[in-house]
Amino acid sequence: MKTPNLFNDNKKYNSISDFTIDINIKLTELGYKSYEEQKYKNETFAYWKTFRHKDKKVYQVALLFYDFSSLKNNWIDTISVQYECMLINDDRIDLSVSKNITLAEFEKMANVFYNTMSLFTK
Repeated sequence: MKTPNLFNDNKKYNSISDFTIDINIKLTELGYKSYEEQKYKNETFAYWKTFRHKDKKVYQVALLFYDFSSLKNNWIDTISVQYECMLINDDRIDLSVSKNITLAEFEKMANVFYNTMSLFTK
């Protein structure tokens, strides 16, 4: 099964169940919350985390997972992830990335995005 390499550990999984159990443990430890019933962008399941600056919520990071193995006639057993960063303010300013990067890399990217866009949203 092909899965995203969120933690740069190149771990291989035999099933979606194995992947979701492992990812749930790791993301929960990092402060992410699971949302299975939500369909923000038609994802199979998602995790969200709110980031703060001086006790104020300033942006959220979402990991949207897509299980393509469930599609009929699918020849690739794949789970993919789309990273999202949404600023929390009066404007709608989002960053969306679908790239083979780690979670740490995206969290750094989201922080740079927040700091840069903060210059324009005050």
